[in-house]
This record gives sequence, C-alpha cells and structure tokens, in this order.
Amino acid sequence: MTPNDIQFLFDYSDWAWNKLLDKMEALDEAQLDAQPWTLPSLRRILTHALGAEILWRTRMQGASPTSMLTVEDVPTLAAIRERWREESAARRAFIAGLTQADLDGTIHYKTTRGQPYAETLWRLLAHLANHGTQHRSEAAALLTELGHSPGDLDMIVYLREKQASPSP
Repeated sequence: MTPNDIQFLFDYSDWAWNKLLDKMEALDEAQLDAQPWTLPSLRRILTHALGAEILWRTRMQGASPTSMLTVEDVPTLAAIRERWREESAARRAFIAGLTQADLDGTIHYKTTRGQPYAETLWRLLAHLANHGTQHRSEAAALLTELGHSPGDLDMIVYLREKQASPSP
C-alpha cells in the first residue's frame, strides 16, 4: 500500500462516518442510547470507534495509551462530532507525512493492558480502516431500525459521488 492508498481508505471512511453522523442528528438522546438488539447503543458504538481511531493513531505515532475514550469523555453527539473532526484532521496530518518506507516499517506498541506487539504500519492502518467498517455497519443497522437509514455506504457509491463532483 502507498501513502495515497491509505489516504483514500480514510477519505472513504470519513465520508461514510459523516453520512451516519448526519442521520443521527435527527435522533433524540433516548434513541442514541437505545439497544433494540444485542448490539451496543449508537452512542457506545460511536465512542468505541472514535476511541479506536485515537488509540491506534497515537500508537502509530509512538505512544501506548493505557485507556480508551469513554462515553463520559464525549457525552453528546455534538461532542462526538467535534472530537471526530479533530481526530480526522490529526490522522490526515499523520498520513500526509508518511513515506513508503514508513508504511513498510514496523511499529512497536503495547495494548491498554501492557501487552507488547509489533506490526507493519500499513497493516495497522488497514486494520483501523477495516475496524471502522464493522462499526459503521452496526450503526447503520441501528439507524435503519430507528427509521433513519443512512442509505448506501458502499465504497463504489463514494467513488461515484467523488467522480460526479471532483475536488477543486
């Protein structure tokens, strides 16, 4: 994978998360905390996914956080959106500075429980992009159940939208 490939994956990811977050604006607090199935609530899914974004970027930059983001850290949808914008900007800046040698290099990190691991940077970035896909699908299913489907989140839809309105 190249730095451009990685940035593309996260551009798509940001697009898909924003579609979900836009639909969630129509929900009240009770709906954000509802658990109609065995899935966590939308608020918990968002907090976990955002926390993972922060945690993994921080690991990739050489630190090993010992805790994850909590619902108390981002208690409202507005707080989640703002923190997501901040994290997206931080991730974008991190990726923009990467070289192919960086992507092919090994990152040493510890889990929140202190277990040491090492992995190739591009694989960690691919993992993070894929992790978001799982949680977007959970959130989309819950939103649909609540009558607010986010519509099609497939990457091909993103590509077609991007083609229809290219960046300046």
